[in-house]
Amino acid sequence: MKNHLKYKFAALSLLLTLLSLYGCTKEEATGGEGDCTSIRISTPMLEGYTKALYADDYETIINTLRVIVAPQDFATSGKFYANVLFEGNSLDNMVIENIPVGTVQIYVFANESSVGKNYDDIADFLGDVDAESGKLLIKDQTRSHFPKRGSEADKALGLPMSWSDQITINEPGGSGTPQEIEIELRRCVSKLRIVMNNTLTEDITVTEMKFGSFFGDCFYLFWTRNLDVPSSILYEEKVYSGLNIPVAAGGSAELLLYLYPSHARSGTEAGPYTIGFTTSKVPYKMQHFLEGSNELSWIARNTQVNIIATLGANANVTINYYVDKWGKEEVTVPPFN
Repeated sequence: MKNHLKYKFAALSLLLTLLSLYGCTKEEATGGEGDCTSIRISTPMLEGYTKALYADDYETIINTLRVIVAPQDFATSGKFYANVLFEGNSLDNMVIENIPVGTVQIYVFANESSVGKNYDDIADFLGDVDAESGKLLIKDQTRSHFPKRGSEADKALGLPMSWSDQITINEPGGSGTPQEIEIELRRCVSKLRIVMNNTLTEDITVTEMKFGSFFGDCFYLFWTRNLDVPSSILYEEKVYSGLNIPVAAGGSAELLLYLYPSHARSGTEAGPYTIGFTTSKVPYKMQHFLEGSNELSWIARNTQVNIIATLGANANVTINYYVDKWGKEEVTVPPFN
């Protein structure tokens, strides 16, 4: 009997300890004791899109949505009010209860498994906070998740997307309706869309594609400015061999590539944003991404860089680029000369 009571008291003690870290308590609630309410996460919008989303295609699908609600000093205190993973049917009604009235910090992360993460344990989330910058840094030193070709896209993983903001939680209303929190996700990765134009009078096959050293190994999950690249980032080149991309005479083909944001060019020296091709006919040497006479210097998150490669006779190739908002619009291919 004594042992039974001992275990019951131990379990109760553990429960009280957990409640002191998780949920609405007198000490943590900014509005005072009992000033707690419920919030509802609205169906997420994706920046640049006009409709809410959960399932569409690889670039927009949301398989899971991690929501962490915490005090403003969360990164240093480690205290939090909620850590919830919504998936499946729960994405249709994302309600979180017992949130203190006042100002809170909300972190939202879609498709965390796409970069090999699971933040069920809040300690893992805090463990990814970079000591130097104070930002949450996700490392992929072996580049096992990105870069990723479009042919490797997996809807079961999707793309990493995130949003964070400080939100004022209001006093609960008489109707009991949860306060609606609107979020606008932004993809954490960038996209290259390489269009290959064949100006020859015969068909060719692209068998290899080389890229300069601009593929990074880490990124900040939550950004503070549009081009927010970690100072510790390391870059490497990428070679895709064994390709079999047919390009008809006078026709075009394309390849999609997803990668972490990068800022690999410094100063006025020639940068690493280059591309080269090997075809069934001839190799085409590495060329810089050019817009007029200007080289590409960086690739920001959630943007689409369109690379137009015009493959001609005598191993001549012209590389042009333009940056656009990530979308499904068709790339305008300039007429062949």
